[in-house]
Amino acid sequence: LRLWYYLCSGSRLPSPSVHPTQARTEVPQFSLLERDLLRRYAAYLYYRSRGWVVRPGLALGGVHFLLYAQGPAWRHAAFGVVVDRAEMDGQQLTCAALAVHVRVVHSVGK
Repeated sequence: LRLWYYLCSGSRLPSPSVHPTQARTEVPQFSLLERDLLRRYAAYLYYRSRGWVVRPGLALGGVHFLLYAQGPAWRHAAFGVVVDRAEMDGQQLTCAALAVHVRVVHSVGK
């Protein structure tokens, strides 16, 4: 993916954390898949900049990230984060889908 090369090569994005709805206008050379990755990367940067330890949440019912105050070795995750795909591509998170995420996260005690 061009975005991974762009991020790993030390290139700078137009702003440190591109808002998901601005990805289409600010970074037009990226494909839709890469824009979804860009949204997640922007969310990752946002939470890291606020002091959270951010880990992948794939094992927890499809959340994108788990947020830890100190790290997974010391405590359970305080929050699960789902990055919404935004309404621009017609796949906005529905209330039913959000309820599924909440139920799974609650059932494992996160």
